[in-house]
Amino acid sequence: MPRTRAAGTNHDLDKARPFVIERCAGSDASSFEKGEGVVRDRRRMLWLLCIGVVWCGGRPALAADPKPAEVAKRLMAVEEAQRSLAVDLSQLGDQMKQLDEHLGELRQDVDKGHEAAQADRDQLKEMREEVRGLYVEISGIKGDIAQLRSELQSVNGSFGNFRFSSGALIAVLIVLQVIGVALTLRGRG
Repeated sequence: MPRTRAAGTNHDLDKARPFVIERCAGSDASSFEKGEGVVRDRRRMLWLLCIGVVWCGGRPALAADPKPAEVAKRLMAVEEAQRSLAVDLSQLGDQMKQLDEHLGELRQDVDKGHEAAQADRDQLKEMREEVRGLYVEISGIKGDIAQLRSELQSVNGSFGNFRFSSGALIAVLIVLQVIGVALTLRGRG
């Protein structure tokens, strides 16, 4: 004859619970690195669950003869729990729909951000090309300025030579005029 317990005494289960939790939660770090830890922990948990079911399954949790009033109360409690669970599930479903809508909005925002970033990258490429073109133009203008500078120096040198030769020519003309005036005056006198 199986042993019966009074309702509400879970002394043996209370003793076993910390051991089961400790055994299920404990794991070897090196076995996880090898990829064996998860499988071993699942096997361990399955064995402990089977042992717990077999160990607790032979012991009825209620008194030997439950009263119909108790059974009715428990059934009503189960029905109430089911209704509460249904309400909770519908609320969770609504929350999931809201999260899905929010995720859709976030995806759209991320897509817009990617498009804006791509537009900025394209604009940056165009600006870089424009800067390169300006750099080439500036280099060409610098070359033209250097060429003009050398031409100005040669013109400046030519102008200096022209001043010297024109000054020498004017001096020769003045000397010739003085000689011509002197000869004219000597021939009259």
